[in-house]
Amino acid sequence: SQLPVAAGDKGTVEGGEIRLGKITLSPRNAQAWDPSLRPCLSPQTRQAQALTRAVGDALFQLAEKGGFADAALDQSQEFWRRSPAASIARSSINQIKGMLRAGNWEGAAKTAAALIGLGEGLTPSGDDFCLGLLAASHTWDDPDAQAFRVCLGEEVLQNLRRTNDVSA
Repeated sequence: SQLPVAAGDKGTVEGGEIRLGKITLSPRNAQAWDPSLRPCLSPQTRQAQALTRAVGDALFQLAEKGGFADAALDQSQEFWRRSPAASIARSSINQIKGMLRAGNWEGAAKTAAALIGLGEGLTPSGDDFCLGLLAASHTWDDPDAQAFRVCLGEEVLQNLRRTNDVSA
């Protein structure tokens, strides 16, 4: 809403520049930045424990909305219910965790990519999960994590037909 662009403005791509209405995006003045997330809290600190509780509470609130939030909840929690998507995802997510711990990057990537298209909406929960997993992998200290990112990237590209065009 703050950009000088209106419906119907002509857009072009020329010489590495993107022009849309009165806006020109050019790599000439671009700056590189590191989007990596860095772990900042030890799991033993009070802050980390409070954050873990807050995330759990937020997941519990989201669980009724039908995504994968249910898959992250402890089954013993009061009022716990699984959404259909989370029921399918729960066992896959547990398999993925085990494969990642074992360094089975290819197996973890194939299992994660099998979730593509699972769930409702323009970006189904399975697609969101794969993107989140890929983003989270940038924070891993394991030197072989790059191998996982490559495997998951290839699997995602091979499975785009399983989801809708917007999410793909």
